[in-house]
Amino acid sequence: MGQAVAWQDSEAVVAAQDVVRTYRRGATAVEALKGITLVIPRGRMTLLKGRSGSGKTTMLNLIAGLDRPTSGRIQFQGREISGLADAELTRMRRQNIGLVFQTFALLPTYSAYENVDLVLRIAGVSLRQRDRRVREVLALVGLAKRMSHRPFELSGGEQQRVSIARALAPHPSLILADEPTGELDSGTGLAIVRLFRRLMEEEGVTVCLTTHDAAVMALADLTYEIVDGRIVGEVGAGHA
Repeated sequence: MGQAVAWQDSEAVVAAQDVVRTYRRGATAVEALKGITLVIPRGRMTLLKGRSGSGKTTMLNLIAGLDRPTSGRIQFQGREISGLADAELTRMRRQNIGLVFQTFALLPTYSAYENVDLVLRIAGVSLRQRDRRVREVLALVGLAKRMSHRPFELSGGEQQRVSIARALAPHPSLILADEPTGELDSGTGLAIVRLFRRLMEEEGVTVCLTTHDAAVMALADLTYEIVDGRIVGEVGAGHA
């Protein structure tokens, strides 16, 4: 895939070109990413595959605006974000990007309903609108009857579903999921990825997730394999 094509692709939610991320460890420079060029197509599931330490989480953090590239460019919905101010990046995340984590990152004393409601409350959504949307997304992920339960009362798969509902609540255009199946058994993990695919159709959201689980790759539309900070393979699975 040529770099110019990736950068100019009008169907891309995200386009990255020659992205390098270098960290300093004392006097040593460590290159986490070594010139990544990729596209996340609109309405598709894109997977970043690689072992721990390969650079896939670093790439996700850069797309989310949680980190900045040392060099190279990242475009989100046609807008270059690499040079945006922190306040603009925060606004972009809150309005357009949902984040799902391996460890669920739920508040332990809050119910499933309250965990999802919190992100909408922070965004200034009215009480009536919040209540409608929280119930809607919890029903979408199959937890309509579990919304009053706190995380310790839910299984790992149910906790991840709450996390997905929370990410989905503000109507994002993109969900970034970092190892969303990492804490789950294989069967539950595959069910979570199938849930992402259903939500893509029902909510019109684009999904990009990281994994080292080869079984998940068959469910993705596009897979980039990252090894030592470089893309070494690209596979399209051909999902409609």
